[in-house]
Amino acid sequence: MTFASDIRQWKTIEEFAKHLSLHDPAICNWVNGAIVHHTYRPLQSQWRGKATMEGLKQFYIDKGWTAGPHLFLAENSPNPEDNGIWQLTPLNIPGIHANACNPTTWGIEVVGDYDAQPWDDNTKRLTVGSIGELFKWRVLTVNNKSIRPHKECNPTKSCPGNAINMNDVRSWITAYMAQIPVTNVVNPQSSILSNARCTQNQASKYILNRAPKPIYTSGDINISILPVYWNLCNLVNVDFSIAIAQMIHETGNLSSWWCNRPRRNPAGIGVTGESRTDAPPPEDVNKWAWNDTNMRWQKGVSFNNWNASAIAHIGRLVAYATKPSERNEHQSKLVSQALSYRTLPIELHGSAPTLEGLNGKWAYPGTMYAQKISEIANQIITISN
Repeated sequence: MTFASDIRQWKTIEEFAKHLSLHDPAICNWVNGAIVHHTYRPLQSQWRGKATMEGLKQFYIDKGWTAGPHLFLAENSPNPEDNGIWQLTPLNIPGIHANACNPTTWGIEVVGDYDAQPWDDNTKRLTVGSIGELFKWRVLTVNNKSIRPHKECNPTKSCPGNAINMNDVRSWITAYMAQIPVTNVVNPQSSILSNARCTQNQASKYILNRAPKPIYTSGDINISILPVYWNLCNLVNVDFSIAIAQMIHETGNLSSWWCNRPRRNPAGIGVTGESRTDAPPPEDVNKWAWNDTNMRWQKGVSFNNWNASAIAHIGRLVAYATKPSERNEHQSKLVSQALSYRTLPIELHGSAPTLEGLNGKWAYPGTMYAQKISEIANQIITISN
């Protein structure tokens, strides 16, 4: 039995890209994507480069396979000379790595166990760059069909590790291919307080070209909404892309009843799903809005204009991201204005310095809230200016 292998190493992403450029991508016309795995074992601390690759080859031969995964991506090895991109099965022939997904995908093994811990920065850089270069060479588009986790092809596996979010991975690779600096990529661990990762123009293009269609005109969006958000975000150092992505998520791309006039609620502020047929007491009238469609009062805050809406939204983000003692003068003032519309328990102040901290707090149950905001923000960032 012949085993298809061609063990070789590229120490850097640049070396790998140069190698690909010497070959006609037509030799891989059978490929429409990549499957991402983790080796589980060997760990990074156990990686010995060529010796480990020979051992893996024998492991697959002993299983009765005629090929294996295509690439093994190793970082943080005991010997730095063993780091890099290692090929087992030649990239131009189908490998064996993911059951029914084998005939049309490359198998990418990230060395290590990522069930409990995500990729470190070096591993993330190597993985994103390697897959990004393959996709650029083969002229493939990144989506949830072209870059998939092994567990979608074999549900008994946890690959690429339970700590790896594939939406983030796709966003990182998309950004890499668009030559967007990694610092401009949003993930659940991203700080809410940050310089803007996108422009008003990118946000406008995304909103106006995304379904569902917004109920506001391009003039409303570009004159009344986005500039107010831009100025306030820059004033208090909230990442504009995160604030806009949250607004898009909460309002169904500015199409929901709550964001329509006269309510202009940008982020579900005070919206609990409660309703009533009788009028609320006078002291609570600002916490409810009348719905002519279902003839009921709906609980939630309404705003007279988009300036007030943005203050309530961005100030609330600052409150979640910082403790009172950590705020500068502008941030303290904005938080005070925002919480005059809806209070925030003191124990939640500073509880979400990163986007992930909003999970289960801003929305309920909201277990994947940060991931959803990240995905939208990265889609905005990758739009051409």
